[in-house]
Amino acid sequence: MIYCLNPDCRNPQNPDRINFCLTCGAGLVSLLRERYRVLNLLGTGGFGKTYLAEDTDTPSLRRCVIKQLKPIAHNPQIYQLVQERFQREAAILEQLGEENSQIPSLYAYFSVAGYFYLVQQWIDGQTLTQLVQQQVTLSESFVRVALKSLLLVLDEVHSKGIIHRDIKPDNIILSVRADLPVLIDFGAVKEVMGTELNSQGNLTSSIVIGTLGYMPSEQAAGRPVYSSDLYSLGLTAIYALTGKQPQQLNTDYTTGEILWHQYASNLSQDFIAVLDKAIRLHPRERYKSAKDMLDALQSGAVPIPSTTPPQPAVPNVRVSVPDNLSSDVGVDYTRLRNLLSSGNWKDADYETSLVMLEVVGRESGEWIEPKELLNFPCTDLRTIDRLWVKYSNGRFGFSVQKKIYLEVGGVPDGRFCEEAWDKFGDRVGWRVRGSWISYTLILSYTELHGSKAPRGHLPYSGAITRGFRYFFSRIETCKL
Repeated sequence: MIYCLNPDCRNPQNPDRINFCLTCGAGLVSLLRERYRVLNLLGTGGFGKTYLAEDTDTPSLRRCVIKQLKPIAHNPQIYQLVQERFQREAAILEQLGEENSQIPSLYAYFSVAGYFYLVQQWIDGQTLTQLVQQQVTLSESFVRVALKSLLLVLDEVHSKGIIHRDIKPDNIILSVRADLPVLIDFGAVKEVMGTELNSQGNLTSSIVIGTLGYMPSEQAAGRPVYSSDLYSLGLTAIYALTGKQPQQLNTDYTTGEILWHQYASNLSQDFIAVLDKAIRLHPRERYKSAKDMLDALQSGAVPIPSTTPPQPAVPNVRVSVPDNLSSDVGVDYTRLRNLLSSGNWKDADYETSLVMLEVVGRESGEWIEPKELLNFPCTDLRTIDRLWVKYSNGRFGFSVQKKIYLEVGGVPDGRFCEEAWDKFGDRVGWRVRGSWISYTLILSYTELHGSKAPRGHLPYSGAITRGFRYFFSRIETCKL
């Protein structure tokens, strides 16, 4: 299959080994710039198209995203200026991607036949829109954590004098690999494509960057400020919490403010107040910076250094039969026991990560390395596993997961068997339709289905995901 790269072509798919598009007659190339093979169309916008491609110059045929951009002006003088501005904006994108893992890396940029191209990192995951469409709405804890993570990204972006200008659910991807929300599709490059001469002969941009409903009035007027991004982010969070697009929300005809509280009866008042301030009509009434908004979020909840949901208050549960909470290194498992005994599976999973990090002497938000997993104290491992197995009635626990891994052909010696690992992921619900899902999606599924989640679904324990297969070896050694 060869894709026609004429952005105006209505049917760009063509069979192999032909030289001209069957629909529009444009010349075809099997490899863009003799390197990139276009696989399929990801999206179409006002400035061109976005493709999924593979890089034939890499041994792995690395997948990438190619953005094709089409200038609106055909004046050769303007084209040269657009080319210079495109180069400057591409350099900024490259810097942002190098410095922040939550912004796609820029691999290359070039122009061919009057069109401009960006080659960027492909993020394997789901957009916030796709996630909401699957689950209707997302929990407050889930959205809080994603919001904090994105505000850290915006704080860094704004510190460089850059405004994103198109934050919306479609432009936030929950990465499977990094388990972080990734911010895509910065608006500055698109603005360059709108460069033209006005009636006085001066260069101007004829288009407004942003999405109707998600951009505030000052941005629609062509004068975005830093808090314009916060407005868009606030409405994005409201969409995630309510399932309502901005156009579906009413407006107060007296103040012009957006009315959304009727869809948020289950949210905490401090969180509602933060979002209310972010989406104020006038910029001076919003947060002045991403850091100010982040501080407001932090003051209303326990700060969490990663994208894992914050810990709620644990109910004072009386356990009739005493549990063995032994630890070789003095770790207290009372909180984990109480969370499990109350059926709070999601937060028990997070607590499991915390206590396991404590056992090996690491801080919250870090990873446990494979060597540490292979030497994890058996006493502590048995304590954690017994608690999970007991309070889930044998449905969850490391020993349950080991049994499933052996059932699908895995061997508990640390050797990697991709087929067995994939089958294991399918069985426990960590892999859906052939793709591994992120920790945030696993937690969200757990919150929806609780103890009805697949056998072995928990504990996921994000702290050990880098070496889970090595962990089975330790489980076997400790005779769980």
